[in-house]
Amino acid sequence: MASPPPVEQGVSSEPIPVHPSNSLEAKAKQRRFSFSEARNKKLQGRREGANKPSHVAMVKDADNQAFLTKQILEGALLLLEGNITVQCRECDVSSVEACLEPAAEQYARLVKTFQGDSQRCKFTIDRANFLPPPPTPGSDAASCLGGVVLMRQVGNVMIDKTIDLMLKVIEQKKR
Repeated sequence: MASPPPVEQGVSSEPIPVHPSNSLEAKAKQRRFSFSEARNKKLQGRREGANKPSHVAMVKDADNQAFLTKQILEGALLLLEGNITVQCRECDVSSVEACLEPAAEQYARLVKTFQGDSQRCKFTIDRANFLPPPPTPGSDAASCLGGVVLMRQVGNVMIDKTIDLMLKVIEQKKR
């Protein structure tokens, strides 16, 4: 019976522990946290400006489209469906339409990267049911600061990615 090969002085056969801050999981968590902080600041700024008359043109169009694209993509990744219906404010239809193709491309790229599946997502804007319009100063009517609601084609699962809901969540976390 042969004996195991000798172990060199100072060399261990045990795996070297990896510090949590160096792990991919920790780095991903840090990225999500910094993204979440930036989003919260942006949402708070939108909320503070909501009652100002000039707030109707919420933010620069490019910023708004980037924000909407991210919201549509996040919702689509939660649903993982091939056909998704998108609800938005009537005044945001053109901005949301401009975001659907970039969101579909990013969705396909991410699904292929993480699942190895080449799945495409088709978004359809619900033109029969819009979210409430932007707030108007001095009015108590239902309003929405922006964002989207995504639904499966069947309609039994909804993902609310509106600014109003995000602000409610932030306020609840502060309590």
